[in-house]
Parts: sequence; C-alpha cells; structure tokens
Amino acid sequence: MLQISNLTLPVDGGEALLRKKAARVLGVRPADILGLSLHRQSIDARKKHDVHLVCTVRLTLNNEGAVLRRAPRGVEAVADVPYAPPPLGRASPLPPVVVGMGPAGLFAALFGTPVAAAVFSLEVVNVGHFRFAALFPCLLSALIEI
Repeated sequence: MLQISNLTLPVDGGEALLRKKAARVLGVRPADILGLSLHRQSIDARKKHDVHLVCTVRLTLNNEGAVLRRAPRGVEAVADVPYAPPPLGRASPLPPVVVGMGPAGLFAALFGTPVAAAVFSLEVVNVGHFRFAALFPCLLSALIEI
C-alpha cells in the first residue's frame, strides 16, 4: 500500500479528481489504481482567494515496488494497520485525586505569603474594584494552600 501526502484538491473536488491527481503524481493511469482511500483531509484557508483541501490518500497498485522507486517525495510505502482502541478500565486500584486551586492558593504556594496572595487575587479577579466581602474567601484559600 502506498501513501501520498499533500495532494491539493479544490473544495468541490470529488473522488474522481483525487484519483486523477494521485495517478499523475505516481506517473500511472487512473485505471491502474486498484483501490484508493482518503486517509486524512484538511482545509487550507490561509489565503482567502485560494481555499483548497490538502489530502493524504492510501492506494494499492499492481506494481507498487516499481512505482515507489521512481515516485517523488511525499510518496511512501505504508502498512495498513487497523485502529485498535486502548483497553478500558483503570490501571490503579486507588481512587483518582482531584486537585482544585485558585489564584490565591497558587500565589501563596509560590511565594509563601498568604495575605499578599489574598490581596493579589482580589485585584486580579476584580480588576480595579476592591470588594471587602471577597477578602475572607481569598484569604481562606491562601491559608489552606500553605
């Protein structure tokens, strides 16, 4: 099986055009391609006036070895390995640990200054507006994180 990368195709192009472009890259007739599958496709919209698809195709031929020897860059032989999902389940018998933290706790842990962390987090959360009602929760989270 051969893989051709970076084949450009118009947005409204179909499989027939993709087959023709792949045959042109390999230097064979479109009828020589036994099987063709679209492996990867993305839209290249970096230029407004030139929006196109960039495709990676996998195909099979009768004489893949000879075609591969004279093929340009971007063509390679690949093995068709089907996707196997990973097994489900947990590897560890221990329960998961969820860590929650806020700006006051992170600042306090980083610099070891819980009161400054509480004031700093108040200023970050309420940019330009200092609310004394929010001072206690921020101070509490800073003290807990130490």
